[in-house]
Amino acid sequence: MKARWPLILVAALTALAFALRLDQFGSSLLGDEMSTLWIVSDNGPAGVIDLVSSDAEISPPLYFLFAWLSTQLGSAPELVRLPALVAGTACVPVIYVLGLRTVGRAAALIAAALMALSPFMVFFSGSGRAYTLMLLLLMASTLAMLAARRTGRTRWWFAYGLASALAMYTHYTALFVLLAQFIWLLWAFPAGRRPALLANAGAAALFLPWLPSFFSDSDSPTTALLENLQGDGFAVKRLAVEQWLFGHPLLPSAELPGRAVVVLIVAALAVAAVVALASIVRDGPGPAGWLDRNRTVVLVLALAIATPLGEALYGLTGTDLFGSRNLIASTPGMLLAFGGVLAAAGPVWGGVCGLAVIAGFTIGTAKGLEDAARTVDYRSAAAVIDARSEPGDVVVELVTPPVTPVPVTPLAAHLDSGTPPVALNLPAGEPPFLPLTPKPDPDRLLNEALAAAGDGSVFIVGPDATVTIGDSPRGEYVDGDIVLPPGWRIDARSSYPGVAGLSLYEVSRPGGP
Repeated sequence: MKARWPLILVAALTALAFALRLDQFGSSLLGDEMSTLWIVSDNGPAGVIDLVSSDAEISPPLYFLFAWLSTQLGSAPELVRLPALVAGTACVPVIYVLGLRTVGRAAALIAAALMALSPFMVFFSGSGRAYTLMLLLLMASTLAMLAARRTGRTRWWFAYGLASALAMYTHYTALFVLLAQFIWLLWAFPAGRRPALLANAGAAALFLPWLPSFFSDSDSPTTALLENLQGDGFAVKRLAVEQWLFGHPLLPSAELPGRAVVVLIVAALAVAAVVALASIVRDGPGPAGWLDRNRTVVLVLALAIATPLGEALYGLTGTDLFGSRNLIASTPGMLLAFGGVLAAAGPVWGGVCGLAVIAGFTIGTAKGLEDAARTVDYRSAAAVIDARSEPGDVVVELVTPPVTPVPVTPLAAHLDSGTPPVALNLPAGEPPFLPLTPKPDPDRLLNEALAAAGDGSVFIVGPDATVTIGDSPRGEYVDGDIVLPPGWRIDARSSYPGVAGLSLYEVSRPGGP
C-alpha cells in the first residue's frame, strides 16, 4: 500500500483537475475561441486546413482538426473545447511521470498538485485553443527523449521526433522548448548526438509542408494587432509573468490571486530556494560537479526559462510575443522547478513553504470559480432569449472588439433559435478583422432591426450596455449604448456577471409602427 499512495494521490489530483476544468468548460465561448468555432463549423478537414493556413488564423492546424472531430459528437459550441479539456486534465499525471524522470517523486507530486490547481491551467483547459494540447505533446516529447537517452532504442528516438513535430503543428511557441530540449540533449548525451540530430531532422521534415504558412503567419497583419493588445513596457511584461505563473489570463494578478497571495507564493519559493542552495553549497560537490550529477535537473531549468527567454530574445527582431498566454509552453518546466526547489529544501522548510505555495494556488483557483472571473455570460442571455422570444422578434447584439475576431458572435453561438442576431459594430467581410476593417453603419442596422420587429419584441444584448429612450425619431448607437426613439418602452432588463458585465434588454413599441 505504501508504494501505491503516490499513484492514489496523483489519481485524486487528476480527478480534482478534471472537476475544476469541467466547470470552466461550461462557460460561454469568447474571443479567439470564436475563431476556432468559425473555422470548424460547416467545414471538413480540408476546409479547416485551408482556413487555418489563410490570414484568418495565425496558428498551426492540429488543434483545429481535433476540434472539428469533437464537433462531430453534437451541436454544442463548447465541444470545440473538448481536446483542451482532455489534454489539460492529462497534463496532471503526465507531469508527475516527467517529474519522476527528472526531479524525483516528492517534486513530481508537488508539480502535479500545482498543475491541477493552477488558475491559468484551469482556464486554458476549458478554452477552445491549442495551449494544453501543446503542453501535453511537449511533455510527451521530453519523456520520449529521456527514454531514448536511457535505452538507445530507435522507437523512442522516433517517438521523440514525432511528438516534437506534432507539438509544432499545435502552436509555434513550442519551438522554444524544443530548442531547449535539443541543446540539453547535445550537452548531456554526447554519445547520442547522431540519433538526436536524425530525430530532429525528421521532425523538421514533417513540419516542412507547413513552413510557407508559418512564414505567412509570422508576417500576418494580425500579429501587429496582437502586439498592441498585449502592450509593452516592463510593468506590462511583469504582469504577464505573474498571470502565467500564479494568476488568470483575463484578470490582473492584484485581483486574482491577489497581491498578498502573489507575495506569499514568491516569498515561500524564495525561502525554499535559499535553504536548498545553502544545502547544495554546504554538502555538494561544487557547481560543476552538481551540474554533472543533476543533468535532468538542468533540463527542467532549461524548459522553465526557454519560453520567456526565447520570446524576450525574439522580441529583439521586432516581433513581440511576450504575453501571458504565449509563455505557457514553459509551464511544465516551471512547475517542476517549483517542485524541485521545495523538495530540495528538506521536509521542514520544504513542507512549510510547499504548503504556502499550494495554499496560494488554491486561493487563486477558488477565486477563478467566482462569477467575476468567468467569461462574459452570453450563454445565460441566450437561454433567456430562447425562452421568451416569439416568431418575428428580433435580437440585436452589440459587439465589442475583444469578444470575437470572426463573423460568428458569442451570442449567436449560444442561441438555439437559429436566427442570427443583428450584430452592431461587427466588421464586414472575411477575417482577419483589423482596426481599419470597414463596419456597416450601426445606426442603419439598428433602425432596420427596429422596423423589422413591428409590434414584436427586440432583445438587445451587450457588455455593460445601457438602453435608454431619447428624443430623436430614429434609434442611435452611441459608444456601445442604444438610444431608442420615442414610443418604445423597456419591458425587462437582466444583467449577468463576469469579467465584463453583460446586459440584456427586452424592448417593444406598443401598437407597432
